[in-house]
Amino acid sequence: ATTETSDLIGGLRPVRGRDAIKRNMILKLKELVQNWPYKKMVDDLDLNHYLTFDGSARSVDEYDVDAMLKLARTIGARKPLSLSKNEEIHEHTKKKRKLTESSSPGSSSEEDTTVLMEKEEELQSIITEIEDFARRYKSLFEWSDGPLVKAMKSGQMLLLDEMSLAEDAVLERLNSVLEPSRLLVLAEKGENGSSELQKDDRIVVAHDDFRIFATMNPGGDFGKRELSPALRSRFTEIWVPSVTERTDFEVVLARSLTRSLDSPIKSEQSLIIGR
Repeated sequence: ATTETSDLIGGLRPVRGRDAIKRNMILKLKELVQNWPYKKMVDDLDLNHYLTFDGSARSVDEYDVDAMLKLARTIGARKPLSLSKNEEIHEHTKKKRKLTESSSPGSSSEEDTTVLMEKEEELQSIITEIEDFARRYKSLFEWSDGPLVKAMKSGQMLLLDEMSLAEDAVLERLNSVLEPSRLLVLAEKGENGSSELQKDDRIVVAHDDFRIFATMNPGGDFGKRELSPALRSRFTEIWVPSVTERTDFEVVLARSLTRSLDSPIKSEQSLIIGR
C-alpha cells in the first residue's frame, strides 16, 4: 500500500525538459503572430524571427523567454479601441440576444465584429498558454499528479492493495473522494498563477467512470489493523475466503506459469529470428 500522501495524490517535482517547454512556447507565439487579425497594428514589431522558427533544437537557444512573454502581451493589447469597448458588453449581448425565425438578420458589420471578438477570445487563450509556459520554464518545481488524481481525471479504475497498511494521513485524503461529491482538494498544490483556470485546477472532481477498489487482509496478524468504521462504510465489502480447493490452486498456478513461461519463449524466438 502507498504509505506517503504524495505518492497517492502527487507532489512537487523538479521541472524537466526546459528546452521542450521553450520550444512549445515559441510555437504558440508563432501561432499567435500568424493568426492575429490586426496585422497593421503590429507592423512595428519584429516578428519575422518567430515566423521563421522551424522547430529545431539548435535554434531554441536564440529565443529569450522574458522577451517572448512581453511580446505576446504586447500583441494582445494591439487591437482597435472600438473593439475594446464592444468587449465590455459582448458577454451581456450574447446572453440577451435570442434569434428566432421571425427576427430580422443583423447587419454584416455586427456579424464581422462578433467573429473578430470570437477569434480574439481564441487568441487570448493562446496568450494564456504562453504565460503558463513562461511560468513553468522559470519554476524550479512543478506539480505532478499522483495515481489517484490521474485516475479521477481520466475515469480509470484504481486499486489500493493492502489498504490497511497505509498511514492514517493517507487514508484521510480518501474520505472526500468516497463522498457523493467525489472531489479532492489539492491544498498542497498551492497557487501557481492568477488565472481562474489554475485556481480551479486545485479542485479535482472525479470522472463519472472513476472507480476505486481496495484489498486488505483481516486485522489481527502482525502489522495488520482494521479500518475505521467511517472509512469502511464508504466501501461495499466482499469477503473472499481462503483458497483451499485444489481446483482454485490449479487456476492460479496455470495463469501464473503461463505468463512466466511466455516471456522467455518469446525472447528466444526473437533471438532466433535475429540470427
